[in-house]
Amino acid sequence: MARTPSELWNESGVGIQHWRSRIREAAYTSPKGTRKTFAYKDVSRSFELRTKAFGFPGVPGEYVQQNSFGSRKYPLRCYFSGTYCDLEATAFENLLMEPGVGKLQHPLYGVFDVVPFGEVTRRDDLSTAANQAIVEVTFWTTLRDLYPKAITDPENEISSALDRFNLAAAEQFSKLTDLSKTIQKAAAKATIRDFLKSVGGVFDQLSDTVWGVRDTFQDIEDTINIGMDQLIGKPLLLAEQISDLLKAPSRAIDSIVSRLDGYALLANEIFGSSASNPATLLDDVSAAVSGRYGLTDRAKRVANDFHISDLFAAQALSGAILSTLQSTTDAQSSELGASTASGRTAGAESADPRVSRTFLTKTDAIASADALLTLSESYTAWRDAGFTALGGIDKTGIYQSDPGEAAAELRRAVALAAGNLVEVSFTLAPEKAIVLDRARTPIDLAGELYGHVDPRDGFDPVLFLIETNGLSGEERLEVPRGHKVKYYELAA
Repeated sequence: MARTPSELWNESGVGIQHWRSRIREAAYTSPKGTRKTFAYKDVSRSFELRTKAFGFPGVPGEYVQQNSFGSRKYPLRCYFSGTYCDLEATAFENLLMEPGVGKLQHPLYGVFDVVPFGEVTRRDDLSTAANQAIVEVTFWTTLRDLYPKAITDPENEISSALDRFNLAAAEQFSKLTDLSKTIQKAAAKATIRDFLKSVGGVFDQLSDTVWGVRDTFQDIEDTINIGMDQLIGKPLLLAEQISDLLKAPSRAIDSIVSRLDGYALLANEIFGSSASNPATLLDDVSAAVSGRYGLTDRAKRVANDFHISDLFAAQALSGAILSTLQSTTDAQSSELGASTASGRTAGAESADPRVSRTFLTKTDAIASADALLTLSESYTAWRDAGFTALGGIDKTGIYQSDPGEAAAELRRAVALAAGNLVEVSFTLAPEKAIVLDRARTPIDLAGELYGHVDPRDGFDPVLFLIETNGLSGEERLEVPRGHKVKYYELAA
């Protein structure tokens, strides 16, 4: 039986230890083994529980599934004081920039393997708090062996997983759809054309594309539209064409952020469409199910529409994976800030440097990994809900059965791509920030932070400063006092 703290007294009359006795020295050990202590004040931590709620038609309440928890986040304000406080703070910043996994000895919560995440801010209050420097950083816990390590070529491993996924997805689409009747073919063609419009609209409104890739995209779209009557009778070929179509934008958008934004926007449009949500149509078709004769034409259309939606959504996630693959591959083979000839892609005739834009900062790579995992989790939740809903209109079990092969390969590709992004992030520049004590021009700031203002080797420090800080309007002429400016210690 559990006892209360007031009951936990030993025979000598000494109670349990006060919380102050559990406070320890705060320190961070870098990946190379250098240990640095620091002072602190208030502390906190946060983490996300990975829970999913599943509802069932006609059943009150929901089943909540616990799927472990995410990384714990430890934001710390690290204080350095004394005669050499500025040098100690600088040394601490250098430790945070070392690539790899370090170890945090937290003053209250324990000892953890961590990676410094996101923005690192340095403050020296020379007039109001002399002899003191403050560095603000957030540490994220990490598992050292979360992703497979025996990868000699990440591009080949991820590409192989995507190839296996494409084959399994096409076979699944062919198996689960019923396009035997004219009425079913007509309905499927209408749904596919709607999604084709969504694909073109999303990427057209998001960003300009390289002309050679735009032409490739348009050719594939025309092939599907013009040959729809023939393709609808050949599900395997149709699925292959849709796969090729959704891969094209992964190499056409001008930056990795735009690519992921585009695929996330497209996926959300698919998830929100009526064709992709069988649950909203249950009232219309549930009465049309007969255990003896199976599904009616109306019910089959609901099932077909969901599987078409699944094909487009899965290929959108596949395209997002491919877009990060290209960027990480380029990042590993090029200097920071430089465009690379190797960034040219199959089917792209133009050498437009926008195609080979790579990650410049650690924050961008980590954020992209997080965006990819978020998109994957959204797809999984939507897909699970769809197959569950199909079970309510198909008692035969034919059209809602999930073979699982395609989903498994897609999950593997996501894990490999996210892991590769984390590995690449260790080689990139961490983000830092300063708060301006007076108004400054972008040219002045670029000269101070990056050492020069003239474009060199494809890197324009003034333009980079403006883009990474989202400066607009008058800020492009003069950045006001008190503005926080992000910068990066790029490799020379």
